[in-house]
Amino acid sequence: MVLLVSVRWMWSWTPERYTIEKKVRRFVMRRKGLKGFGWKRWSREDIYKRWGLYNDYQIRYISPKATPNR
Repeated sequence: MVLLVSVRWMWSWTPERYTIEKKVRRFVMRRKGLKGFGWKRWSREDIYKRWGLYNDYQIRYISPKATPNR
């Protein structure tokens, strides 16, 4: 149950996140000279915590520091 709880907080996947993770996995496997994507070799926690892959994808609106003169 602990594993299920620890993975659930990361389980809001979008197709973009999945594609980026897949590309990173494939890149590392090719660098090692192996076939496949490494789905059984590394967990998502390894990739996002130990490797430091960015996981905070959000749209952020930047507010101007000053109001524009019109």
